[in-house]
Amino acid sequence: MNKKVFEVEEYRANDSRGRNAVRSHLDRSGRFSLFPTDVYGPDILSIRMYDSCIVDIFRHEVEVKKGWKDDWPESWRTVQVPARREYLTTSPYPVILWVLRDDLQKAWCITGDQLQERFLGEVPNKKVPSGEMFYKIPIENCKIVEIGDNGSDFN
Repeated sequence: MNKKVFEVEEYRANDSRGRNAVRSHLDRSGRFSLFPTDVYGPDILSIRMYDSCIVDIFRHEVEVKKGWKDDWPESWRTVQVPARREYLTTSPYPVILWVLRDDLQKAWCITGDQLQERFLGEVPNKKVPSGEMFYKIPIENCKIVEIGDNGSDFN
């Protein structure tokens, strides 16, 4: 399987702004969130409490889709998640993937249980012309979310 080479500049340009936007959204939604210190761990952990007890913990993974500029094009019938995210299928916590529009105002919210082998397929693209595998999640299995303020709470 081929995969895109890690691009440090792209990571630096998008990682913190995407994580900040999702964390701000989660906190406004009543979920306490934090950035774990483990570089190879989840992007965000969120905790929901009831009466001083932890009710649930979720692992959130965030990605900014630079090619998504306006409304989601009708011709894009799937949200593509790189197969290298396969490690999320063994997370001890429920996983939520966030695929954000470039302006951070909207996101696709995808539950980790959608990372199924039946959705795997090759997606040729300009950076990897052949052999890169993605989970091609039907948009009917995803939820579009209004994010709001670009994560300005954490800038």
